[in-house]
Amino acid sequence: MLNGYSTLLNIDGFKNLWGLCRDQMLLDKIPAAVSNVLKKMNFSASKVYVSENLGFNAGATPDGVITIGKDLLDSCSPQEIEFVVGHEIAHVQQRHIAKIFMGLSATLLALFSVDRTTQWLGKKYSVQQHPILHKMLNGYGKIKYFFMNNPLVAFAMFRVWQSAIQRFHEKEADLVSAYATGQAAGGAAFFKRFIQDCAPKETNWLKYLNPLDWARDLDHYLFPSHPSVRERYQYLQEIAQAQKQK
Repeated sequence: MLNGYSTLLNIDGFKNLWGLCRDQMLLDKIPAAVSNVLKKMNFSASKVYVSENLGFNAGATPDGVITIGKDLLDSCSPQEIEFVVGHEIAHVQQRHIAKIFMGLSATLLALFSVDRTTQWLGKKYSVQQHPILHKMLNGYGKIKYFFMNNPLVAFAMFRVWQSAIQRFHEKEADLVSAYATGQAAGGAAFFKRFIQDCAPKETNWLKYLNPLDWARDLDHYLFPSHPSVRERYQYLQEIAQAQKQK
């Protein structure tokens, strides 16, 4: 998802992204920039929508639909639009959302399997038969007890894992779009305008009256789901220079 540096937890934006708001419409007249990237990446125009109140630039959903914010079409250059739309198409074609859900499911299944297996081993073998095994089972029990009594630590570890996977997917989508569309320069130009926003925001005391928004910002800074704007600008600029030399 490409959103500059606005919050990812934009509730109105996600309603539009999932088609829950009626202002969302199919792109009847596809702009040339969007048409170009659809051809380059062999993506169906029937899966492209535009929304006037998306809340961020563009996004993809697990069913393979791309939603573009109207502000993106109105304010960005054709090269930037090609890159951004290509980025979202890359998410769909690389099955990033499905991979996240599959990874989470596999992790939960593995944890459940380990827990059940340790219980079975503890019942099947006595301490006298396998003292080393029971030491290992006791160590597992202590770790399990720790996380059950410290849910915030468990949540933080989960968010670290989740955000790392998301950052990898975002960079992969950037690179796929840069090479597939040939618009790495457009991507670099798109992120260049956000570099000034990378500086930490001034603390606003009014945020303490709205803990939900404060928590969203805190989550964004502690567990970023995207590479930094400067990092994205840098590697896209390097690709753009290489493309220019060819």
